[in-house]
Amino acid sequence: EFFFFFGIISCGCRTMMVCSILGCLIFCVIHYKIGKLFKAGIFSLVLFIFAMQIFPQINDYVSNIYSVFDSKSQIKGSSIEMREIQMASTFYWIKDDIAFGRGDAFFSVDLGFNSDDKRNMVDEDLQGLENVTLHYLLERGIVGTLIFYVIYLSILNFFLLNRKYAKQEADVGITLIIVFLTFGNMTGILLSYF
Repeated sequence: EFFFFFGIISCGCRTMMVCSILGCLIFCVIHYKIGKLFKAGIFSLVLFIFAMQIFPQINDYVSNIYSVFDSKSQIKGSSIEMREIQMASTFYWIKDDIAFGRGDAFFSVDLGFNSDDKRNMVDEDLQGLENVTLHYLLERGIVGTLIFYVIYLSILNFFLLNRKYAKQEADVGITLIIVFLTFGNMTGILLSYF
């Protein structure tokens, strides 16, 4: 567990920190009884506040996570404002093909995002289009995006239905699916299927 937390903290990636915190919270909420959860939450909060006072790096990480919501932040990376621009640009490109999108590899090939040369990019407002939902809307439209989510919601439903037979395994599965979808919408799926 030490190396797990060390890797998350040392990488300095907001997405990893948020997904890890979210995953731990989801697992605790669905797996433990409310009394134990409340005690663990209070203990964790006190420990976190204490750690913030001792280790200034933790303050930096909290500021780094908060910078997503601050449009005037000097920290590079995704922001809410950037996501709004990406969404507007995505809907501009699919306005005539909203049901099925613009086709496979439209983003990388047709819009020039597979090239390292920024001059080949047709629409810089997309800025890498990390969000899996927007990416699927662009290339597969509403139908393809719905199919993507139906598959994962079906897996989630499978875990929910089988909690009575294998509670811990089902709770881990539920947590992984939710964290996977969160990660995919924060930074793209990348090679995280495995």
